Amino acid sequence: MSNLSRSSSGLVKGRGIYSVRDREGVFVIDPERQIYWRLTGLEADIWDWIALNHPFEEILQFSALYLDLSVEAAKDQVFKVFQKWLSDGILRVEET
Repeated sequence: MSNLSRSSSGLVKGRGIYSVRDREGVFVIDPERQIYWRLTGLEADIWDWIALNHPFEEILQFSALYLDLSVEAAKDQVFKVFQKWLSDGILRVEET
């Protein structure tokens, strides 16, 4: 079980959020709100890369390879994932 608290990109996991990886993806669990999300595909991989503390530039490179896109095009996709997670309350931005 991962209790991701801070990534190299300034994003932090929402308080009380936990994750569990299985062979089909990642379950992100918020026991306080009694909800969960199932991340698959690129979302699950991005979650893992953040949990493993990969720098943002590496996450972009890995995503570009995963999606068979340029790094710039993959950046748009990664930002869409982050925006979704921010909207859902999975992640939040912490000012440094």
